[in-house]
Amino acid sequence: MKKFQNEKEGIENHLFLCVENLRQLNMMTKEFQTNGQTSYNTKINSVIKNLAELENILNGIENICVPVELLQ
Repeated sequence: MKKFQNEKEGIENHLFLCVENLRQLNMMTKEFQTNGQTSYNTKINSVIKNLAELENILNGIENICVPVELLQ
């Protein structure tokens, strides 16, 4: 159960980071300037990294067995 809780917290954390990075990207796009390309690319890379981490976590918990009693 502890591993499942850790994975759940990891998913929640990376989802939060994705949402936050997307929110910041939206703000940056609205205020985009030529000299802002580096920070824009950095933020896009952060979103990609968070999505990759989510995929790794989800792949890692794909085969977790949960007792039926917990689902009732």
